[in-house]
This record gives sequence, structure tokens and C-alpha cells, in this order.
Amino acid sequence: MIINGVELDDLNGLDYETAQKVEKEMEKTQGLGDKVPKLKNSEGIRVICDTVNEIFDNIFGEGTSEKVFKGKKDLKISMIAFEELCKNYYESQNSMNDMIKKYSPNRAARRSKK
Repeated sequence: MIINGVELDDLNGLDYETAQKVEKEMEKTQGLGDKVPKLKNSEGIRVICDTVNEIFDNIFGEGTSEKVFKGKKDLKISMIAFEELCKNYYESQNSMNDMIKKYSPNRAARRSKK
């Protein structure tokens, strides 16, 4: 996947270690919605950007956030990058759901009626 012009490995949401790592990192976003509104705008931006930077470094390796964000704390860029990361991760999980649907009991029952 390419995020902010930087190529990163796609996330395999069906791999145990990857799923465990991503789930742990996503927990860091819990509570931000309550915390940020109580801060000054600039502090809220810093908190969110720092959290996203930490998530990228912990998932892809130390220094990844520096490559992706080039040392800037821009809320829009951070949120777009985070959205792309989530989309890539969940799309890999959905591929398995599509495969499972092909062989679900309901589909098998419909085929036998034809």
C-alpha cells in the first residue's frame, strides 16, 4: 500500500501476529474522542498526530512515521493515512468473508433447489 507517497507492506488481517499487533495499536485510539475536545486545538492536533505516528511505528517498524509524515504533525495527512491503514487491514479480512460466503449453508441449500 502507498500512504502519503511512501510504499508500505500491505497488512494481512488474516495473519495472527499481524492481527494481534494491529488490534493492540487500534486500542490506542479509544478515548481520544473524549480527551481531544477538552484540549486546545493545537494540543488536540499534537495528541492525535502523535498517536497515529506511534501506531505506524509499532506496526511497520521504528522510523516509519518519519518517512510517512516527514516530521510534520498535520491532522489531515495523519487522518488520511490512518484511514488508508484501516481500509487496507479490513479489506484483507473481508476477502476471507467473501470466500466463506461462497460455501455457506444457505448457498448450498439454494444450489440444491435448482
